[in-house]
Amino acid sequence: MTRTKLVDQFVRLKSRDLGDAIVYRRKVIHLANAVLTWPLLVLDRGSLIAACGLSAVLVVATQRRVPYASAALLVLLAFASQTAIAGAWLVFTVGDGSAGIAGRFFSSRPLPGVPEKSVAGTSAFVLCSSIALFVFLLGSQVSVAAAAWITVGTVVIAGSAEAWLRGIDDNFTVLVTSGVVLDVLLRVA
Repeated sequence: MTRTKLVDQFVRLKSRDLGDAIVYRRKVIHLANAVLTWPLLVLDRGSLIAACGLSAVLVVATQRRVPYASAALLVLLAFASQTAIAGAWLVFTVGDGSAGIAGRFFSSRPLPGVPEKSVAGTSAFVLCSSIALFVFLLGSQVSVAAAAWITVGTVVIAGSAEAWLRGIDDNFTVLVTSGVVLDVLLRVA
C-alpha cells in the first residue's frame, strides 16, 4: 500500500462517526485482554470459575449485555485442559481484536457469503491469532512441528466459525471452537 493510500485511509478513518470510535475502543480492549492468558494457565479451576462468574456479573451490570466470553470460558472449564483454554483465549482476544480493527481500517471487499465480514478482517484474524498461538505453543510441551499444525488447524477452524456461523455471538463461537479444537489436537500431539 502506498503512502498516499495510507494517508487516505487515515483521513477516512478520522472522518467516521462516533460509532466506529466505540468499536475501535472495544477491539483494542479485546487485544489488551490477551494479558489474561497467564492467569488462565496458573490459577486453579475453582478460582477461574469464580473469576468467570464475577466477570459475567460485571458485564451484565455495566454493559447490559450477555457475557458471552465468560459463558464460553465456563463451558471450556468443564472439560478442556488449561493450556487449551489459555490458547483459545489468545485466539479469541488477538484474532477478534485484530479482525475488527483491520476490517474497519482497510475497507476491503466483503467475505463471500458474509457481507458484514471483510477479507481484510478475516485475514487479520488468521494472521495475528496464528502468530500469537504459535508463540504460545512453543512455550508449552509440544515440538515446533506440532505447534505449527496445531496452530493451523485451530485458527482455520476458529476463523471459519467466526466468519460463517450465524445466530451465535462470535465471542462465544471463537472461544469454544478454538478451545475444543485445541484440546483435541493437544491430546493427539
